[in-house]
Amino acid sequence: WYTDEDRTNEYNFDSEVTGNFKLYAKWKFNYKILEGADQTFSNNDIVIKTNGDLNKLVSIKDNDKVILDSNYSLENGSTILTLKSSYLSGLSTKNHTITFTYTDGSVSTTLTVPIPIPTETTTDSTDNPITGDNTLSYISMFVLSIIVLVGTGFYVRKKRYN
Repeated sequence: WYTDEDRTNEYNFDSEVTGNFKLYAKWKFNYKILEGADQTFSNNDIVIKTNGDLNKLVSIKDNDKVILDSNYSLENGSTILTLKSSYLSGLSTKNHTITFTYTDGSVSTTLTVPIPIPTETTTDSTDNPITGDNTLSYISMFVLSIIVLVGTGFYVRKKRYN
């Protein structure tokens, strides 16, 4: 309860009442994460839904740093946030606190970015040398060599006896 319309001066209930006066209420909405709380990033977009009115949304923060609009999309239906995987894959590997700040309150959830697990690399079998594939060419060269030798022998013999 406050003594001024701007709701900056809290009323002291221990003070003595000496006459009529006005008190002003300042209500805070109890924001909640409806879906997508405490997620772990796994190379896909992350969707988080709160019960807050999208028109009252002031900012979305990651560990107290405002997230740029280009890194997420928003939908009505309370507030439905989709954090893009392209943004998430660039985050450091640790726990992150995602905070939705509204004009009359806020709500937070955690997002874990795990340490990437290296994948095994396998060699492609097409890079391995293929053995025994030149057998036909070796046989062809051998037969051709025999023909040349026999032809040369006949030529030399013919010259010798002519």
